[in-house]
Amino acid sequence: MTPEGRRQCPQCGTLQLAARPRPPLNWFLFLFVLLAPALLAAFGARIKSDGLAVGGCFVGALVAGIVCGVLMGRFAGTTTASRVVLGVVFTAVFGAVSLVLGFFGCSLGGFNLNIH
Repeated sequence: MTPEGRRQCPQCGTLQLAARPRPPLNWFLFLFVLLAPALLAAFGARIKSDGLAVGGCFVGALVAGIVCGVLMGRFAGTTTASRVVLGVVFTAVFGAVSLVLGFFGCSLGGFNLNIH
């Protein structure tokens, strides 16, 4: 093993990258962050706080998408490039999922959108 994290092939002598171990996925953190905007929106709608309901839904979905996307990208990717690409893709996917869950949280809390 060389100091740069590379290993040398015993047969041909070429340098190869050492495989990094896959980081474990903290499922509790993942599910908590994914569902937190929906719970916050439902709570805000229940106590009749429009700002908390709407802000919890939209801002929470943005934060949840980023955190869940990074966690899943690190877990599913094998190389640095694949982790970055998967992180971006999962950020969009889980951001949309969290936003939809936030809308359900608002409706379960009895939120009525009043535009006038």
